[in-house]
Parts: sequence; C-alpha cells; structure tokens
Amino acid sequence: MGFLSKLFPKKQKQHKVEKRTPLTIQVGDIVEYNLEDYEVVGKITYRQSSYEWLSYQLLGPTGTIWLAAEMDDDLELGIYKKIQLADANQIPKELTYQGIKYYLDEKGQAHINGKAEVVT
Repeated sequence: MGFLSKLFPKKQKQHKVEKRTPLTIQVGDIVEYNLEDYEVVGKITYRQSSYEWLSYQLLGPTGTIWLAAEMDDDLELGIYKKIQLADANQIPKELTYQGIKYYLDEKGQAHINGKAEVVT
C-alpha cells in the first residue's frame, strides 16, 4: 500500500440486500431451486388488459429453466424447460411428452416487455 492509500483508503462497496417475492425478482438475482442456485438472466412481463404475469429465465449448473409467476386468485408458480415440438407453429390441444399427457388450457395474445443480462 502506498502512503496515499493509507490516508485515503477505498471504501468497500456496500451491497444493499432487498427482500424479493416471486413477483419482484430482477435480472441478476440468484434463485435457489431443487438445491441448486440459478442466476436470473432474463425477465419477460406479459400484459393482457390489466392482467400481468411474469417469466424469468434462470441459468444454472444443469442449463436453463423458466420460472413463471402470476397472481390470480392466489400466487401461481411454475417451472418449465424448453422442449422441441415437431411443428412449433401448430400448438396441439393435447400433447404427450415422455409418457405424460398435457392439455392446452387457454391461449391468447399479450403485450410483452423483456429484459436480459448482456454477457460480454
């Protein structure tokens, strides 16, 4: 250390810890899921009239997953993984994937606003 650094030491940057809920997660936050830490690298906000829901792109040691959050009558959360469909332009009303049947519950249009972390 030099003479001036002893007289004028650099102040440590204080990190402010903010309480988060599933509806207030931000890009750069860390989310723990299934005993693994995931960094939030993307956030999409969907709006349809006055209704709003969120999807977060989470990057972890085993790849990317998505966390969906919405406040309907109660808080609803879902974890999703990307899969390949034979024809992604035609979403079927019924889909069997890895032996499990899934059904289309609803569809519609929404305005979206996205945020992402830029990696350089």
